[in-house]
Amino acid sequence: MSILNNIIKGLEDPKNAGTDLGWLITDLKTIQSTFDEFESVKAYVADENATELN
Repeated sequence: MSILNNIIKGLEDPKNAGTDLGWLITDLKTIQSTFDEFESVKAYVADENATELN
């Protein structure tokens, strides 16, 4: 889920430093971590013949 990673990076940008986004960033990172741990995702990432989804 590269889209989610990009959203997280954008929220972590220093220009957002005074905002109360910590809870949102934490929640999104939890979602990303859960997604990354799915067996199907791990299998796809490990498959060297898989098509890059960019």
